[in-house]
Amino acid sequence: MKKTSLYFIAVLVVLTALSVCSCTRGGDGSGFEKVPEDRTVHIDLDRELGKEYSIFDFFESVEIIPLADSPAEALLNMDGSFPALFLNDRILLLDCWRSRKIWSFDYKGNWTGEPVRRGRGGNEYISAPDMCFDPYDNTLNIVNNTGTIYKYDVRDNFRFIRKIELNLRATHGIEVAGDGMYILYSRFSEDMFLLYNEHENSMTVLDYRLPLWLRPTPFTASFPFYRDECGARCRIGHDGSIYTVDTLRNRLVPYIGWDFGKYNFPSDRITPDQDVEYYIRYALTKGRKIASRFVSSDETDGKIYLQFYFDLDPCTLIYDSRTKEYKATGRTSEGVFIGMPGHIRDGAMYAFISPQELKDYINESVLDEHGRKVLSSITEDSNWVIVKYKLK
Repeated sequence: MKKTSLYFIAVLVVLTALSVCSCTRGGDGSGFEKVPEDRTVHIDLDRELGKEYSIFDFFESVEIIPLADSPAEALLNMDGSFPALFLNDRILLLDCWRSRKIWSFDYKGNWTGEPVRRGRGGNEYISAPDMCFDPYDNTLNIVNNTGTIYKYDVRDNFRFIRKIELNLRATHGIEVAGDGMYILYSRFSEDMFLLYNEHENSMTVLDYRLPLWLRPTPFTASFPFYRDECGARCRIGHDGSIYTVDTLRNRLVPYIGWDFGKYNFPSDRITPDQDVEYYIRYALTKGRKIASRFVSSDETDGKIYLQFYFDLDPCTLIYDSRTKEYKATGRTSEGVFIGMPGHIRDGAMYAFISPQELKDYINESVLDEHGRKVLSSITEDSNWVIVKYKLK
């Protein structure tokens, strides 16, 4: 979850590196498939937000894990969402906003160092907008702004293995799509999504197109990817549609869409080709009553966890694809929001909250006695906090 230049709009160009990477266009060239009606869930947002949901209608328990304040370099100088990986024995955080380093913490919040060095050496990255864990070869994959992928062996103390130079014009995201396959995201390029096959050293441009004017607006996702038991998914920021990355057909296949009725994103009624400030003002005024800015999502056991904004507040939607039932809430009856989904493992959902925003997401009523003691020790000068939600 990435910092980009809001005024940079470029056509993605695949150049020649040390070896030739062929580039093709996925599908039949007819464009991406829209989510069909039979895969669209109709959401009654007025009904849901009118209910008094407790946070315990969604989760069994809530726990807070403060990240270590020392050494000083462990303090996260984040300005927004950021990439994080929850591995077996540690949590990796990529500060892609300021220090551009990767920090490691254990599951108790203790700082455990900098597993991968940042620098100008041959096996070091200079800056990186994103990273992912590849379960097929147990590697940490860091992508830089021009698409070079640095691979490190997680099982061997993050030993550098190799780098894959793709020489792209701009890269803002990466996720594992399959064995030796990666989907790449370029927010401001004409070709937003590309599928790289390491075995064949080939690149496929996926069919999804988003109007160029919409790319730098607050409605576009900064971190569109997540993985579940079925593979890689891609979330569209302005309307929340989710696509499956189909590595056999080299396409984004419609997975699920959302119909909020009168609160749907009105792409046909928003003036295109304005400056970025126009769309920021729109989001804060007319856009308040739009269900949009789908900033994060995750999925496990058939349940989709999705966060979007409505009336300037973060809202959480949980949809059970097995029962076809859903719940949506803004502030719960305890007076707190639910943290941003995106990190689910071992029966829990983890969210990162800054100490300045913590009071909007946690209070004493949702914690046990130990948690209340921990909460009382956190100040605005503390490091970020992990909120652990135990799934039902």
